[in-house]
Amino acid sequence: MGYLRDLLWQFACCSGLFASGKNPESGRKCLKAWMWQEKVIWIFSLVYIFRKFPVLFIIKMSSKRAAIIELYKQGQGVNNIARLLKMHKQSVIRAVSRFKELGTLEDRPRSGRPPDVRVQKAKKAIKAKLRRNPKRSMRMLAKEGEISNRTVRRLVNDELRKQSLKLQETTALTEEHKEERLKRCKRLLRLFTECRHREILFSDESYFLLQEGFSKQNTRIIAATREEANAYGRLVERSQFPKTLMVWGGICWNGKTPLVIFEPRENVNVKNYKEKPFHSRHFPREPTVIGPMALSSVLLQISFILAILHSLALCQNPENGAAALVSPGNHEPENGTTVTPDGSAKEVSEEDRKAFQDYLRDFKKTYSEENGEFGRRLAVFAQTRRRVAKMHSEGMKWAGITQFADMSTEERKQMLMSGDAVTKMEDSASPDVARMPVIESRGRTKRQTPPSSFDYRTYGWVTPVKHQGSCGSCWAFSTVELMETVYLKYWNNLNDLSEQDLVDCATGNLGCDGGNVESALYYISQNRTTHEVYYPYQGVKQTCNRAISKNVMATRYFRLTNESSIAYFNYHNGPVSFIFTVKSDFFDYVSGVYDASECSDTSATFEGWHYMVIVGFTPSYWIAKNSWGTGWGNFLAGN
Repeated sequence: MGYLRDLLWQFACCSGLFASGKNPESGRKCLKAWMWQEKVIWIFSLVYIFRKFPVLFIIKMSSKRAAIIELYKQGQGVNNIARLLKMHKQSVIRAVSRFKELGTLEDRPRSGRPPDVRVQKAKKAIKAKLRRNPKRSMRMLAKEGEISNRTVRRLVNDELRKQSLKLQETTALTEEHKEERLKRCKRLLRLFTECRHREILFSDESYFLLQEGFSKQNTRIIAATREEANAYGRLVERSQFPKTLMVWGGICWNGKTPLVIFEPRENVNVKNYKEKPFHSRHFPREPTVIGPMALSSVLLQISFILAILHSLALCQNPENGAAALVSPGNHEPENGTTVTPDGSAKEVSEEDRKAFQDYLRDFKKTYSEENGEFGRRLAVFAQTRRRVAKMHSEGMKWAGITQFADMSTEERKQMLMSGDAVTKMEDSASPDVARMPVIESRGRTKRQTPPSSFDYRTYGWVTPVKHQGSCGSCWAFSTVELMETVYLKYWNNLNDLSEQDLVDCATGNLGCDGGNVESALYYISQNRTTHEVYYPYQGVKQTCNRAISKNVMATRYFRLTNESSIAYFNYHNGPVSFIFTVKSDFFDYVSGVYDASECSDTSATFEGWHYMVIVGFTPSYWIAKNSWGTGWGNFLAGN
């Protein structure tokens, strides 16, 4: 501290001489001497610190390898280097050995030749394809790029740092099903927290085919000829309708249950299930059922899984002796209980039954009670009524009971296009379609500006609503509705064109699994189309009938990029087709302004993609025409 004080005092004196102006030369020499003295002191200090603590300087080097070599040159041992740098001893030994062998800090040169230009182009092409659609296999990428599978795997795994993963099927769960599952999980957790784990039985049941099974890949017979192999049992007979056997078993804290084999074609309902195998085989008394059972009403399926069961009896807690049986899933309904397609049992009230009878009469539907279809439809209808009532309480007055009120989620999805189909349509779009002219939003004169509101229906330019049925052919209906409306607007000619022609014959589309309006219009511009009376709609994809005369043609069509261009084109030219994501509540639309709060295809309520046609607009909403018949939307509401 005294030495530092002397340095500061010397600096103040020199600065005073230099700043006073009385003797600037002496002040300048004094400052130079002071700066030189300070530099010498700092240099000696740094040298001392470096010799005492060298790791403080080495830690800022480019890599730990350089630090290891620097310490090694200073004579430090391997153990000391590892301790100072906090590294493993073997890592230090490898770095020193590599330095002795190569004489440098760099890595060993890689073996083989550098990648050529063709591989670099393939890498860019693969990267672009995966960016557009990651659902591709290595074999497909190799075939498209005309390169080997090994090269594709190296580019994808090593260069792009990606890996190929298989698709995995998951069970689609509704919000109500998730809520019921959450309740059961909480009950299971409560049993564990209450130390009642001895009351829990995990069980499973499955079907087995009573015929010989083998792997075609691994089961082989080595023989000289096919006849010789046949003599050794190469041909394995398989029955078209093999017999099945259902086996049930369970496991708990103190052991396993004996396997229970059900009789062939035995009809299992809740009562039968509680008696066989539980009540008659394992339980001293009838267990208490908590929640719906995980059963199939008719045992004709190949396999199904019974989830978690809570019970006593074999896994009985000796302290309290309580009995319970819990499992989620489907089962044959008891009195007043109906099973929904998602597997949850719902109580159906008399009001639901009466409303369902009115619903069947209004929409002219009939179901048989013998095969259980009436009960299943009633359960879905009751669930829809509760969902619509909840939506009304939340202010969604546009919802109501439509023709889809008794349809399951799987049936509704058949009317939509999946995300895979939409992606495939985008990838397989025709080059001519991709070069269509684009209408951008530019500054327009006051004469060209469309009005704030416009509706094709007020001019009688909208053709009657059609119904696509259980077929994802909305793209074909949307294409036909575009042309029908244009013919009606410009030539006052009511045409009923054929959607089936596009479903069967429009190349590049998937029929009832999805399609693209642009590809359909391109097909019509090249091949023309015909009328409904000559090529009626069937609701399924069939073989293309090329013998039918086609005389309707599309010449010009445009791709629109923003809302202002859509309104401009809709007013001055014609209707506009568009595709959007459909949520589950869209099937409940009756009248009013439908507002989807979340339009992402990753939403929990997302069910598919759908095409419709814009036939008008207002400042706050678009007016669209659908292809779901008159049992949905404004026609159902009487508008």
